[in-house]
Amino acid sequence: MTNSEQQTSPWGFLPAEWKTFCKDVLGVPGFRSEQILNGLYRQMAQSWEDIQTLPATLRQELQTRCPIRPLRQVGEQGSSDGSRKLLLECPSDGEKIETVLIPSKARLTQCVSSQAGCNFHCAFCASGQLGKARDLTAGEIVGEVLAACEDAAREAQASPIGIAAYVPTNAVVTGDVADELRAALAPGSDRL
Repeated sequence: MTNSEQQTSPWGFLPAEWKTFCKDVLGVPGFRSEQILNGLYRQMAQSWEDIQTLPATLRQELQTRCPIRPLRQVGEQGSSDGSRKLLLECPSDGEKIETVLIPSKARLTQCVSSQAGCNFHCAFCASGQLGKARDLTAGEIVGEVLAACEDAAREAQASPIGIAAYVPTNAVVTGDVADELRAALAPGSDRL
C-alpha cells in the first residue's frame, strides 16, 4: 500500500496484510482476517455491519480505521448485444469512472479502468473524452470489480433466463497500466 487511500480502503489490503493488520494493529486473532475476507469478497459487504461473524466492537473499530466506501453507480448504458457500461463514482473525490460488462455464452468479461479518465480519446469511451484525471488506487480498482459483480448479480436475478456467471470471468484492464503492459510486450510480441 503506497498512499493513505489504499491504507484506509479495506480493498487496498492483500490477504496476508489483513492477517498482520488483525494481529498487530487491531489486537485480534489472525482467524478474524478470514472472516473479513469472506465478508468483503464472498458476501460483498457494503458496510462492516453486514459482516455479522465479526464482533460488534471489531466492526466499529474497522469502520473507524478503514471504512467500507463502495463506488456508487450513477449511470448505466445498455447495448443491443447485452453489453452494459456502468458509470461509477469514487467516494473519495467524486471522480467518475466507467467499467463495461460484456456477456457471451460462457463468460462475462469486464473492462476494468485503472484511472479516472483516459488519454486515448477512443470514440466509444466517455472516459477518454474527459482526459486523464488521476490513477485509481488498488482499493478503487477492486471496488470497481465488486460494483460490477453487484450489478451483474442484480441483472441475473431480473433475467427470465438467468445469467450463468454473475462474477466477471475475464478482465481487460484499460488505462496507463494497459499502456505499460503493451509497451513491455511490444518488443517480444512476435513471440506471443
